[in-house]
Amino acid sequence: MTRIALSVCAVALCAFAACSHGTATSSGRTVRTVEISDLVKPGVMYASPGDEVRWMNARENPVRVGFLNRNLLEDHQCQNGIVNLLGEVNDLITIAPGESISLCPVRAGDLRYNVWFDADNPRGSMSPTMTVRIRGG
Repeated sequence: MTRIALSVCAVALCAFAACSHGTATSSGRTVRTVEISDLVKPGVMYASPGDEVRWMNARENPVRVGFLNRNLLEDHQCQNGIVNLLGEVNDLITIAPGESISLCPVRAGDLRYNVWFDADNPRGSMSPTMTVRIRGG
């Protein structure tokens, strides 16, 4: 019986540890989500420096996001999927179905981007240019 209780405690402790990593909500950071489905919504998003901007692929196929200005990408507090293992900023990123990338810009500016709805076809359907306006700080 003691072994079972210890096993249950170990599993619960591991589950708690896995869930307790720094998430956007636990850090007090505001998360603003861009949803990529048949359309990209919203077309213009407003955020403050330090907010987490998350691009979520709600489609059944991979999409590609292309950022038009790198300066806000390079100056950030946090990121997920924007910087590669060598520390280089990617300005053209493929997002798998159900996955997301995110960025926490630290200064004001306009982050402009386009979404290709078929990641493998650069001449295929593409969104109009979208903007995340980082204001305040």
